[in-house]
Amino acid sequence: MAKDSDSTSLRGRIGALVGILMLALSLRAAVVSVPPLLARIKTDIEFTELTTGLLAMLAPVVFAVFGLLTPRLIKTFGLEKTLIISLACAVLGQLARVFMPEVYSFLALSIVALAGYGMGNVVLPPLVKKYFPERIGMVTSGYVTMIAVGTWMAPQFSVPLANVSNWQVSIGAWAALSGIVLIPWILQLFADRGVKRSEHLVGANGVPHPVIKINPWKSKVAWGLAIFLAGNSAQTYVYFTWLPPYLQDRGLDELTAGNMLALFAILGLPMSLLVPLWVPRLKTRLSQY
Repeated sequence: MAKDSDSTSLRGRIGALVGILMLALSLRAAVVSVPPLLARIKTDIEFTELTTGLLAMLAPVVFAVFGLLTPRLIKTFGLEKTLIISLACAVLGQLARVFMPEVYSFLALSIVALAGYGMGNVVLPPLVKKYFPERIGMVTSGYVTMIAVGTWMAPQFSVPLANVSNWQVSIGAWAALSGIVLIPWILQLFADRGVKRSEHLVGANGVPHPVIKINPWKSKVAWGLAIFLAGNSAQTYVYFTWLPPYLQDRGLDELTAGNMLALFAILGLPMSLLVPLWVPRLKTRLSQY
């Protein structure tokens, strides 16, 4: 009987699960689809060392700024509507920037696209808590894995797409992925009418317990985590932007340089799979001592 109930409950949330995984798949495309094609883009848009450096800086800065703003949007509009706003920004920014005639307008519209994905980064964890409170570790592992796959996929296929079309089509095509993400969330919104999601987490024994709220501004752990993630993010996006041009300067062709960036992006996949599943077990074991 319990199994039937769980199965029915899961069917009612399948749109949310698909939406979460597809959103994760699209989160890094706007960043990593551009660097493998920079040499080709320079024939139409004059990228210099300075503007390439700005491109490398945009993702961590925009993600940080809109990461701080997103909780206010969630409070005002709710999770799902904030997600739809973020996807609209992502699609608009990615599509519009390929028509820009010069570098600063290209960067400005890149900010619009990255703002959308920055909001998506923040919306994902509470979506998991809202729709899958009893499977947080498993769903988190799934969406972190999809982020890694998406980060691999964009540089892997950007150059082949450009070879059969042009760089504008190659970069703009990834906006379609974000557009597709809207479909399961619109369906989920209709399916979710009148359904109240619990604001409590479900424990291992099936008993709900309230979410413990902390003030992150006064938490040493939060500050330490923020500093660590900020440094890690800045370093990672510098590699994402500069690795393909560097390898091309050393004699690798455009396609191989893109493949090397894809390889760099996918190296973290094993840990992405294991850590979200391992941490809750570690916490349980530590609580026994």
